[in-house]
Amino acid sequence: MPIQDYILRLLLSVVIGGLIGGEREAAHRPAGFRTHILVCIGAAIVTAAGQSLALDSGADPTRIAAQVVSGVGFLGAGTILRDGFSIRGLTTAASIWTTACLGIAAGAGLYVLALLGLLTTVLVLTVFDRVILHMPSAYPHRGNFVLHAKSVPAMVEAINAVAEEQEAEVQNLEVLTREASYELRFIMQAKDRKSAFKYMDVVGALSTSPDLISIRCDEG
Repeated sequence: MPIQDYILRLLLSVVIGGLIGGEREAAHRPAGFRTHILVCIGAAIVTAAGQSLALDSGADPTRIAAQVVSGVGFLGAGTILRDGFSIRGLTTAASIWTTACLGIAAGAGLYVLALLGLLTTVLVLTVFDRVILHMPSAYPHRGNFVLHAKSVPAMVEAINAVAEEQEAEVQNLEVLTREASYELRFIMQAKDRKSAFKYMDVVGALSTSPDLISIRCDEG
C-alpha cells in the first residue's frame, strides 16, 4: 500500500477522533479530546495493518478489526460511573465505541462511510442534546443538570428557588472548580410521583440568573 494512503487514513482518524473528543472535552467528560483521537488512530492502524497482512498471508483482514470492536468496550466501561441512583458516562462510552468503529472505516479506506459516520455522530452529540428538551420524556420526575456559573452561593440559591417553584428537591449537588468558573452538577427530583417538571422550565428559570454561564441536561 502506498505511503500516501497510510498518511491519509491516519489524518482522517485524527480529524474524526478530534471532533468527537472535542465535544466530549467541552462537556467535561473523563474521556475527551486526546482519548478519542488515540482510540481512532489505534483502530485505523490495526485495520490498515490487518489489510496489509492479509495481502501477504491471505488471512481474513477483518479478524483484527473485530477485536477492536469488542476490546474497546473495556475502555468505555471505565467512563461509566454510578452517582447515587443515576448512571453517568453512558454517552461517552458509546462515543468511544463509535469512534473506534469510525477509525476502522478510515483505516480500511472507506472514506465516505467514515465521514458520514462522523457527521451523524457529531449531530447526535450536539443537536440532539437540544431536541431531547422538547420530547415527551422532558416531563420527568427526576433529571440531571450540569451548569457553569460565576458564583456558587448565588447559583445555589437560584437552584433551590427553582426547585421549590417546580415542587422538586435538589439532590447530590456537586461543585467543581474550573479555570474561570464553577461547574455545578445536581439532580432535581420531584417530591412525589404525581408531580413532574419540564426541563425547559428549569432551564429557562435558571437562565435568568446573571451568574449563569451555561446550562444543559446531563444525559451522560
